[in-house]
Amino acid sequence: MLNTTFFRQTLLVFFTCLFINVSFAQKKSQDLSGVISDKSTNELLIGVLVYVMDSSNQIIATTDERGSFNLENVPLGRARIHCSYLGYETYISPSFMVNSGKQEYLEVKMEQATYEFNEVVVSSFLRDDRTQNNMVLLGGRSFSAEETERYAGSIADPSRMAVSFAGVQSSNDIDNDIVIRGNSSIGVLWRLEGIDIPNPNHFSRRGSSGGGISVFSVNMLRNSDFIYGAPPAEYGNAMAGIFDMKFRKGNQKENEYSFRAGILGLEATIEGPIKKGKSSFLVNYRYSTLGILNKMGVHLVNANTDNTFTDLSFHLYLPSKDNKNIIQIWGIGGSSSELHRPIHDFSQIEEFDNIVETDFKTSMGVVGMSYTSLMNNEKYLKYNIAFMGDDITHNKDTLDLDRTQSFLSDESYKTNRITNTLEYG
Repeated sequence: MLNTTFFRQTLLVFFTCLFINVSFAQKKSQDLSGVISDKSTNELLIGVLVYVMDSSNQIIATTDERGSFNLENVPLGRARIHCSYLGYETYISPSFMVNSGKQEYLEVKMEQATYEFNEVVVSSFLRDDRTQNNMVLLGGRSFSAEETERYAGSIADPSRMAVSFAGVQSSNDIDNDIVIRGNSSIGVLWRLEGIDIPNPNHFSRRGSSGGGISVFSVNMLRNSDFIYGAPPAEYGNAMAGIFDMKFRKGNQKENEYSFRAGILGLEATIEGPIKKGKSSFLVNYRYSTLGILNKMGVHLVNANTDNTFTDLSFHLYLPSKDNKNIIQIWGIGGSSSELHRPIHDFSQIEEFDNIVETDFKTSMGVVGMSYTSLMNNEKYLKYNIAFMGDDITHNKDTLDLDRTQSFLSDESYKTNRITNTLEYG
């Protein structure tokens, strides 16, 4: 008969070996597409010259009337793109991975060039990590979805990735709370698509900005901002730092399906065009590896503890025919639970927690809509509205001398709100 411990260890090794992406097509090259717009006004740029750097093949394209470009047969592996346009600063993208299983979609923001006459100005290209928000002059940087996976120990979590930045350190080794320049981790603000949102972490505690695992999936994110210095006036309720998160658009040309199995869980992503070449949808669902292992009798945290979580995110991109008016509908939500069972054999009890049953549950959700109107080449108007809430419950019972459960404590924390913003620039 197989030893139970050996069987559990074998299952753990098996799930660890699943840290790979499953691709539905194996090709030596992949198409690369995207859209280019003005960083200040969001105006789509027509005729931008785009080519793939560090490639032996000459792969060149120009943007069409919708600001879109398509680079065909890009070799697999790491790549960079070079964008040049009259009157704009040259843009060179950070290095990103081109793989056969998924078509990469880039959203490039180019900044207008400033010319000085009667003198010679020598300058380098703009930093790759400059923030998307032009009002952040110091104490901020942007990060890509790929970066959240590249840093050691980040496990695709923006908070854990930020620990590698200057002035940031982890609050503890278990949760993803961060301390920025000595400030309390409670002062970190989370924002999504221009709206302040509740704590987007599974197993979060009351009043905190962190938790065990981020609700954000790396498959949903595009370049976002991390601000660790004095923020612009538009950010309120932030005493330590800010994560200004952005969702990417779905593939506007063809449907794509991806499946991933990893340390965080099983993850499925579906994306594609609503109207080909114009609008798109993007949906991601994730279920925890911990929950799967618990159902198989394997408990990684503790022999008497069950942990599980699940989350769902979506983004709809709906532009008008002339691309002057854009509606985006988006949402994110997640729930997590931890059940710790008491030890009924009093001879094995070593501490008080051994006779306490703890039922810890958290959930959060946000659904929002953004409307952007490009009034002219220099001005735009953007309105956001979102409905959101979170719920944290922490119930405890203890065993008495008769091994029956008796009430110890019940805690419940709930918030619900509607938030809207108006931006003119």
